[in-house]
Amino acid sequence: AVLPTIEKMRNEVVKEGCLAKMAQRFHLPEAVLHAMRGRLLSRQPERAAVEIRETILREARTPMDEKTLLRLLLVEPRWVGLARQNLDLQDLRDRKVRMVVERIYEFFEAERAIDPAALVSSFEDEDVQSFVTACSQDDGVLTGDRERIFDDCLKRIHSSRERQQRQRIMTEMQAAEEKGDWETVRRLQEDFNTLIKK
Repeated sequence: AVLPTIEKMRNEVVKEGCLAKMAQRFHLPEAVLHAMRGRLLSRQPERAAVEIRETILREARTPMDEKTLLRLLLVEPRWVGLARQNLDLQDLRDRKVRMVVERIYEFFEAERAIDPAALVSSFEDEDVQSFVTACSQDDGVLTGDRERIFDDCLKRIHSSRERQQRQRIMTEMQAAEEKGDWETVRRLQEDFNTLIKK
């Protein structure tokens, strides 16, 4: 829970800065976050935590972006080189998408054709085989400007990765504060500030 973590910080200026950046990143009005913070302070943390989680889940992009990107790579292999330059495997949350994209990158580096049938046969796991087959079917999801779809998917995947990194840093910062490890808190604050400036 990010907001309760922010609330435990001792410096009010840092709290306000974190709330402002959180509102900007999650595309939420600051007033919503301040209202949730008020509930935390008025001893309704359970209700506030549920509202925070639901709001963030509504705003967060699902791995559908990852699946759409994978479909593009399967239907139009010309995107693979650009994806290889701009997308790390660790950016992908979905295990099957990550496995298939990793295999596509291997094919690309070996200068093998990115052929869905060859990809399917390269996996022993039947679940992954079915997943590749389903993703290779152009069922209308990729209608419109595919270059724009590709760019939008990359941006949202990177944004999701950055959100996860910020949440991890906030959790580690809270643990360090509770231990009184101020050197670690300072270092994590620097990491957090670097992330939110991107």
